[in-house]
Amino acid sequence: MSLAVRSVVFVFSVVILVLAVSAIGIALGWDPTITLMGIAEWVLAHRVGTGLVGVVAFALAVIGLYLSLQRESEPAGLVKETSLGTIVISQAAVETLIKRAAAEIEGVRTIRPTVSNLGDKLAVLLALEVAPDTNIPQLADQVRTRVQEYLAQTVGISDVNINIVVREISTSLQKARVK
Repeated sequence: MSLAVRSVVFVFSVVILVLAVSAIGIALGWDPTITLMGIAEWVLAHRVGTGLVGVVAFALAVIGLYLSLQRESEPAGLVKETSLGTIVISQAAVETLIKRAAAEIEGVRTIRPTVSNLGDKLAVLLALEVAPDTNIPQLADQVRTRVQEYLAQTVGISDVNINIVVREISTSLQKARVK
């Protein structure tokens, strides 16, 4: 969530909270006229500050309306031009292909890929959980090679920058995959 969205949600949450507390107070016997008269006196004495608060509240309301009416755009994907037209492969689809390719390597327990499109090049960050007693540099090379080959074969992209982070060594008693 962006800073603008969080700010608008925060301000509106505070307004709703004040209204809710006021409603509870009135239900319990609080007389708001004295408080409102005090606020009115302060507002009339501090017109510049009140104007600034009004401008900020107006701006937040306009931003809130804009954000609420804005449509979510489809996440960018990998664009391939062919003689028959354009093919867009979503990042989620590419991540699924990467998971499938990396899962074939013995010693890989879980894979969390993050894909970025860098123009004509694909950047992939693989966060792995690996089996204990695994040669990690060798495993990383196997995963990198398999993912590059699989993406070239299925998606048709060979220029892939793959970075691998081993996030965890598996402590589960899960047996190694049998081929």
